[in-house]
Amino acid sequence: SFEESIRLDPRNPAPQLNLGLLLLQRGEFLAARERLLDAIERDPNEPLIRIHAATACARCQDFDRAEALLKPWRQWMPLNDPSLQLELANNLLLLSDGPGSQTLLEDLLRTAPDNFEARIRLAGVYERMNRVDDIETLLDATVAAALVSNDDRRIAVDQLRGGLAARRGHLGEARALMESAGPRHHEDASHYFELAKVYDKLGET
Repeated sequence: SFEESIRLDPRNPAPQLNLGLLLLQRGEFLAARERLLDAIERDPNEPLIRIHAATACARCQDFDRAEALLKPWRQWMPLNDPSLQLELANNLLLLSDGPGSQTLLEDLLRTAPDNFEARIRLAGVYERMNRVDDIETLLDATVAAALVSNDDRRIAVDQLRGGLAARRGHLGEARALMESAGPRHHEDASHYFELAKVYDKLGET
C-alpha cells in the first residue's frame, strides 16, 4: 500500500505523489493537497509534483499557494508531456493568467496539432479574451481536420459554437446549439449557466 511505502521510505516523494493523485481522482481534495505538499517537501523542484499540487490547491480554493507553486513554470519548458502541459495551462487560466495559458496551449499544438483537448481549451482561452474570430477559425480547423470523432467531442465543439453565437447576438442559434449539445459531464455546471443567460436574453425561463 501507499502508506506502507511511505513508512518504509519516508524520504521518497513517489508514494506521497501517487497517493495524492489517487485522492485527487476520488475528489478528496483536502487530503490530496496535504499529500502532494508532503511530496514537494521531499522534492521541491520537480515540476510534475508542483503542477499536480497546484491542481489540488486550486480545487481547495487555495489560489495563493497554487500561484506560488507555479511561479517558475517558464523554467520548466518544454515539459514533453502533453497531459501535464494541459493541466498546467488549465491551472494558469484558473489563476487568471490567460496569456500564459495561451502560450502553453499554442506551443503544445505546434508539436501535437491533433490534440483535440488542447484545441478546445485554447478556444476557451480565446473566449475569455473575447477573440471571437480566433475561436471560429480554430473550431472550423478542428472540424476540417476530422478531429470531432465522437459525441463528447461534438458536444465540446457545439458548446463553444453556441457561446460564439451568443456573443454575436444570434440568440436563437445559440439556444439551439447549446440545447442540442448538452453538458460534457455531470459536473458541467457552466453549460447550464451559459444556457440560462441565453434564455434570460430571450425573455424565456
